[in-house]
Amino acid sequence: MKQIVASLFLIISLSSCEIFAENSSQQNKIFKIENELYYNYQNDQDAAQRMSIGENNELYIIGWHSKPGLISSWICKKYNNEKIEDLAFFETFSSNIDFIGEPYSMTITENDDLYICGRGMNLVSDESGNDALLMKFDNNGDIDPNFQSVIINGQNGYDTASGVVVDRSGDIYLVGYAENKQTGSSQQDMFINKYNSKGIEITKGWAKTIDILNNRDFIMGAALDNSDKLITFGMTIGDPFSESYCIIQKYEKDGTLINNWNKKFKINNGFPQPMDMKIDVDNNVYIVGSGSNLKHENSGSDIWIQSYDQNGLLRFEYIIDENRDEYGKSIFLKDDLIYIGGDSSFLENNEKNNFIIRAINSKGEIDYPAPDSYFDNNQEFDWLNQISFDNNGNLVVIGSSRNSISENSGDDWHIIHLEKPDV
Repeated sequence: MKQIVASLFLIISLSSCEIFAENSSQQNKIFKIENELYYNYQNDQDAAQRMSIGENNELYIIGWHSKPGLISSWICKKYNNEKIEDLAFFETFSSNIDFIGEPYSMTITENDDLYICGRGMNLVSDESGNDALLMKFDNNGDIDPNFQSVIINGQNGYDTASGVVVDRSGDIYLVGYAENKQTGSSQQDMFINKYNSKGIEITKGWAKTIDILNNRDFIMGAALDNSDKLITFGMTIGDPFSESYCIIQKYEKDGTLINNWNKKFKINNGFPQPMDMKIDVDNNVYIVGSGSNLKHENSGSDIWIQSYDQNGLLRFEYIIDENRDEYGKSIFLKDDLIYIGGDSSFLENNEKNNFIIRAINSKGEIDYPAPDSYFDNNQEFDWLNQISFDNNGNLVVIGSSRNSISENSGDDWHIIHLEKPDV
């Protein structure tokens, strides 16, 4: 592992590293790199997938590291508020993971308990394939012995737990998709399960399996509003592909689907794939993703953002098209701005990907940085997976960058801490 501390400017451009704004009124809104961290295992494909920030600014990151042959394993790292890795946590956590798989989501409670979900290979049997999995760890990286880990298998196919949230009473909602869970021919089906703090399933009103016309159906994640009502987001992929839609659903606390929150839609006849969602203090919902030709028929992959009020009425929709292929991955709400993180394929530079970050105002317009600003790491491929803010108001970006540690290190974990702008 290599740790790099830098005091460079992050110019999101080829020649230097800084996120900037062209508009003179935004010149003070500049992020500066405070610290960069990298990790790689055996020079193969590694990625920092999701993060959570603890009460004392501890940073927890889940992802995977690969061995030769594309065999991946769960990994979780913990950094203190000085951005120093807790190696004991890493060793303890790793000793509990003895399966092949990938983590997809995590949440942290006020007690710094970690719930991590994803998938693992052949957890039910030698032929069960990818099984959906939820595990609970304490803040030392140990498995909680009082929590019954959850394993879900459809019909020995491709099953994934894609999101986990915990309500104020300590009950857990696990969402994802499992192959042929509804019937033997229903393909991927959405599931929503509820558990108590011990991992015992609560079936009354829940234990939901959702199949839409035998399509391939995926829940990509979930969030709880300020009344602990569950909102899920996902997609259904039809045959033909033109019958593919984004899906957003909201449920009462007893599991009843709220009618005006049963949404199935396209954007400009394009298929918008959702990737992340946040909810503000007024229960307004913000969702980000990407889709092909959403701006116009030749715009390539575009980032889209939608916001709904608490009653499910559309507040605004915004599409980012900067004449590249743009992919929206993450969203964060702070100081009346909506921060969007993703990556873009810079077609004039051998189609290599770059991190992009945009701040959208309440009108659904880009506030800063300017369009055409991006982050490039050694003119290599960069994939952003999540953005967040720590308790000091500084921006944290995670993902992967190719050959960051050495010219042959492959895809490396990339963690960037950015000082908040001077405003």
